[in-house]
Amino acid sequence: MAIIGHDLRLVEQVTGRIDYGRAALHGAASGALPGVLIGWLFGPLVPERT
Repeated sequence: MAIIGHDLRLVEQVTGRIDYGRAALHGAASGALPGVLIGWLFGPLVPERT
């Protein structure tokens, strides 16, 4: 299925519906990935607590 608007340059291909579980998984992954990268970059700069 394709969504095509009048006088638009963008055509979006829709492959299917997404359920709540998959949407939640994508949202969690899109938040966790930057968090892991920032932690990996700045983690060594934080002094250790003893």
